[in-house]
Amino acid sequence: MDQAHKLRAAFESEKRTGRPVRATRKRAEKPPLVVAITSGKGGVGKTHISANLAWELTRRGHRVLVIDGDLGLANVNVLIGMQPEYDMRHFLSGEKSLREVLVRGPGGMMLLPASSGVSRLTHLSEEERAFILDELEELDQDFDVLLIDTAAGINTNVTYFAGAAQEVVVIVTPEPTSLADGYAIMKVLHNEHHVNDLALLVNQVESTQVARNVYRQLAEMCDAYLSLRIDYLGEVLFDQNVKKSVRDQHLFMEAYPTTKAAECLRHICDQLLAKREELWLNGKLQFFWKRMLSR
Repeated sequence: MDQAHKLRAAFESEKRTGRPVRATRKRAEKPPLVVAITSGKGGVGKTHISANLAWELTRRGHRVLVIDGDLGLANVNVLIGMQPEYDMRHFLSGEKSLREVLVRGPGGMMLLPASSGVSRLTHLSEEERAFILDELEELDQDFDVLLIDTAAGINTNVTYFAGAAQEVVVIVTPEPTSLADGYAIMKVLHNEHHVNDLALLVNQVESTQVARNVYRQLAEMCDAYLSLRIDYLGEVLFDQNVKKSVRDQHLFMEAYPTTKAAECLRHICDQLLAKREELWLNGKLQFFWKRMLSR
């Protein structure tokens, strides 16, 4: 059976039974925390934050998979200076299995690379998106944390994968356009995909006070117009070394571990790991399919 037939069979089975195709497989004691990192606009440092979070979590001994969710415009591998031989395109075409597409990145993190310049992958069918999630669930015993670096904006791939995660982190900067676009993605995720809890990360900010003001502004808007709860995940302070690391295709957590930006990101890692324990203790640490089916 070719991949197209597998996609169709998996999707039809899911519609008939209301259960994921592999739902009977024995699960690990503690499923991974699945975090979608998204933004309303590009240029806010979303991919750089994702990759550096992965590096720091891996350094602490956690098994981390980064999923480049900008499926048609590969970003993560470019940022860290890698040129994978295979990517998501080879998986969806049936040329390679999902495990064969995974590559090891800096510090030991694993990466599921996207394709570059393949516009069709930016508009996957419902069957293809469902198939990707089902295959990813097969990896749940291999990883402690899955970080999905989504594309910027509100296309269907972004909202689908963000809606399937347990934790959605929206990244903004203090600029008015970033705040407006950040509010827009929150509105879409809440109104159209029933995401009721979000976390905010303020990037490239001059001070903690400015970041807190940004959070309060967005939180008040969401409370007034959306009845949406936003948690404050933290801020990453502006640092010239961060820009230099992007140009050099290095991770600033590795190249400049003593900077204020690195200290900020370590605090954010603490917050995410605490969230994993909280979700686990409350029985809410579910993988993609269970969250999707609950809707």
